[in-house]
Amino acid sequence: MTGETKPKPIKDPDADLPKKEWCHPVRSPRVVSDDFAEHKARKSLDPGTDYVKGRGSVVRAIHRGVVFVADRNPDGAGGRMVYIDHGHGLVTRYLHLSNIRVRPGVRVLAGTIIGEVGGSGFGKEDHYGDHLHLSVLRDGVHRDPEVFLKRRLSR
Repeated sequence: MTGETKPKPIKDPDADLPKKEWCHPVRSPRVVSDDFAEHKARKSLDPGTDYVKGRGSVVRAIHRGVVFVADRNPDGAGGRMVYIDHGHGLVTRYLHLSNIRVRPGVRVLAGTIIGEVGGSGFGKEDHYGDHLHLSVLRDGVHRDPEVFLKRRLSR
């Protein structure tokens, strides 16, 4: 024995979540313009991942849950947005949409189309370049969406 130790496996803090029925919010290719670390460095109020997609590209729920916000007003910083409660303390937020296809109270499954990519915010349809901003929160704590989804989809 050389005295070397094996690295400890990284523990998934969300290992108790359901093991099936997860998907990406947008189809491939998934080009990231700003990742979670960049949002955190800028002290974003809603850190997440920005996926660059063309306006009108479909946005899907990443897991089953209940829509509790479907704000069609583009006035706030997040523009048109959808929030989904997935249970287990898990909430996802989909921001800057051009169109919303769900309403509060609707139950969705992983892959349900909930809206379309846009650049809405601050009262304009194109305040931002076209992209989807996805935030993932567990018990009120922001998680890196890319790491979170990689762990869910690799099981």
